[in-house]
Amino acid sequence: MVQKMKDKEVRDLEILGHRIVEEAGEDTAKKRRLPQIKNEKKEVFYSDLLYALMNLRFCEGEAKAHWDEILKHKWEMSEKLGRNVGVRVAALDYFKNIKGLIKSPKIVEVSEFAATSWRAMTDSLTELYNHRYFQNAVNRRVSSVRQDGGCFSILLFDIDFFKVYNDANGHIAGDVVLVEAARILKEHVREGDVAARYGGEEFGIVIGGAGKREASEIAERIRVRFRKFDFANEEVMPSGEVTISGGVATCPEDGKMRKKLVSVVDDRLYEAKRKGRDRICTSVY
Repeated sequence: MVQKMKDKEVRDLEILGHRIVEEAGEDTAKKRRLPQIKNEKKEVFYSDLLYALMNLRFCEGEAKAHWDEILKHKWEMSEKLGRNVGVRVAALDYFKNIKGLIKSPKIVEVSEFAATSWRAMTDSLTELYNHRYFQNAVNRRVSSVRQDGGCFSILLFDIDFFKVYNDANGHIAGDVVLVEAARILKEHVREGDVAARYGGEEFGIVIGGAGKREASEIAERIRVRFRKFDFANEEVMPSGEVTISGGVATCPEDGKMRKKLVSVVDDRLYEAKRKGRDRICTSVY
């Protein structure tokens, strides 16, 4: 499952780095994959496109403006030189000589770039997305709700009494629990959702299009699956089992800004802890 996720991310970047970049830069109606991927990525299409092309990250609106200028620059260069200038060449000239955003360009194979990008946005132990990617995913979802309406939810989990387990069994055994926890989370996320290691023994999930009820049901299924899972030497825990606590927050119901939503879900997680752990909280009383 982990390898499949990794392979998919690398393939996506390679598609953007090869065929999609070229199709997007061609003045032709034969753009078979472009509409499909543009529809799939919606609020991050141009941002991901320029990231795959030049390793530069912009917000979607700024990325779209840069892309339009790159295409214009491409046709101008092609007309002056009397030959078709590739979109990569035009983009390099645009960002280096016109915008001055690149000082010392370096040519890197797309496969190497994709692998490096994967490492930069994932946690090395669990191979879930990392904290930074999680926060960016929330930002993207917030922008999408503002622009197109709809909703999404955030789940935040924490392994109960994890220090007790580590102290009794050692950090290597603790790492095994974190890896198993990541596998459980992956069992319950859909394609397009984001499962991340939020930090330490905390995990987060961003669920697109899910309201409070649906998100709470997913969180509860994860909690139950976690409790029933046979973790090694879990009898050392206070309850005799490794358990998790969780919180749920939904946009726009609980907030329309990333910081507000993260604050709300964090409060609800700790409310679950305060009330005895091994539970999911959707509100704070």
